[in-house]
Amino acid sequence: MLSMNTSYSDPVFQRVHVPIHKLNADILLHVFGFCRDIQPVSVWSLSYTCGRWRRLVLEHPSLSVSHVKYSILALCMHIADIAERWTRVAVDRSTLRRLGSLPPFDWLTTWLSRSGTDRPLDIIIDLHDVGQWYHTTPTRDDMYHILLVVCHHAHRWRSFSYLLGEAAIKTGGPFDTNAIDRLKESLTDMPRLQWICVAQERFQLDDGITPDHFLRLMQPKAALHLRRMPLANISDRALSTQWNVHHLSYRISIPCRSTAVEQVWVRSVLRMCSSVRTLRLTGWSDGADDPPGVRRAVLRQLRHLEVAPNSSMMKVLSFVDMPCLTALTLKARLIPERDEVMGETAWDRQMQSAYSDTFLDRLLLRPDALPLSQLVLYLPFLSVPWHSIVHFKTLETISIVKPKQDSFWSICPSNLFALYERSKQDDMDIGWCLPRLHNLTLRETGGNDSVNHAVAALFRRLEVEMKELFKARWEDAHGKDARIISLDFDIIMARSKIKIRYLDRKKSEDPQDRL
Repeated sequence: MLSMNTSYSDPVFQRVHVPIHKLNADILLHVFGFCRDIQPVSVWSLSYTCGRWRRLVLEHPSLSVSHVKYSILALCMHIADIAERWTRVAVDRSTLRRLGSLPPFDWLTTWLSRSGTDRPLDIIIDLHDVGQWYHTTPTRDDMYHILLVVCHHAHRWRSFSYLLGEAAIKTGGPFDTNAIDRLKESLTDMPRLQWICVAQERFQLDDGITPDHFLRLMQPKAALHLRRMPLANISDRALSTQWNVHHLSYRISIPCRSTAVEQVWVRSVLRMCSSVRTLRLTGWSDGADDPPGVRRAVLRQLRHLEVAPNSSMMKVLSFVDMPCLTALTLKARLIPERDEVMGETAWDRQMQSAYSDTFLDRLLLRPDALPLSQLVLYLPFLSVPWHSIVHFKTLETISIVKPKQDSFWSICPSNLFALYERSKQDDMDIGWCLPRLHNLTLRETGGNDSVNHAVAALFRRLEVEMKELFKARWEDAHGKDARIISLDFDIIMARSKIKIRYLDRKKSEDPQDRL
């Protein structure tokens, strides 16, 4: 191994005779292909090794078609492909460890210059693990210079990510009071920006430029094509005007100090993103109830909601109108294992408690009926809340995701009684629940990749029993006075899948029915 203090341009280094210098260009490009796929920064390292490698990386013509047989995209490097690699600019622990011998803004400027002048850029400033950097932790001034350099190319941004971990950036000396104004001036035109992610582990109040502070400098009118915005622990002051985003994600990961401030943040962000169509809410905040008179957020275009089913998110949604919501995903597996969270969700480490259907019940009590047609439930070691589900009569598809070790599989299909047994409906007649339901998907997680005898036996048992249990419902669905839709089943386990469909008794069983 060469010393990290040795310069690649040192004459002593260039006179060292090592076997790799005897390799021809094709073999070197083959090796470079593997290196490039392992580390995103490898293109930089290769071009700085020696003049010959630099010419190969930047100027070599495209490889012949015969190299495609290796099934590695790196073997099909064209000059344009190499330039595309330079357009993914990453400032993280890996790049700073390799390139930090120069001031950050020097190598970053060189990197950006090699990306061309008109290619769209994907900027990634990833400091999520900054607390583990020790001696290489960037200072506040370093961060300012890094942001200023990348913001100089903001007109070329296609995506921008700024992630900050829990540890604060070193403050260093006096901060330039004009830093904020300079950054703001460089963010006035971002016509290509489609995706922006700003996230921090906690709300930081230092005088550095945190993700929260940085987002305040941006204006929606400067990014007219921005459509996706993942946020984490961003305060309500970060978005002061309406943003035309279609896909929004918000995560709370910091416990509140006996207030509901994080929940207020979420609702304020939702009010500023009223055009959102897909919304993802995760995390937890043990805040108190909101005072009366809280302004509601109205999401008239929201179609798909993915949410962690806990009391914190229920309080958030209680002040959000979603008149056109059609798809709901409850991800119980995202609930953190903390005592205060488990108490609200009937969750425990012994995996013996029942699923808390309070979340679905509260949705049923809303003054505006949700026109749900699709429901997805991630339920690790939790029972299926059918007594709540059956009240969403507009449902057309249901997907239930369960771990392989869950007892759900051993008692299935008897735990689907709500669908194969007639019951008293709202009109007091005896009939079938969920008359519009046409597909039920049962998906297993944590299974192996091979199809063994146990899986085959389970499939055979499920197919036989489900056809027997659902025979009456199927016959009613295909009768002359049918009031319900025929229900299909998809059971997915690892790489195996079985489809269970209605078959007319007069027809023989279709061999294509089982996949």
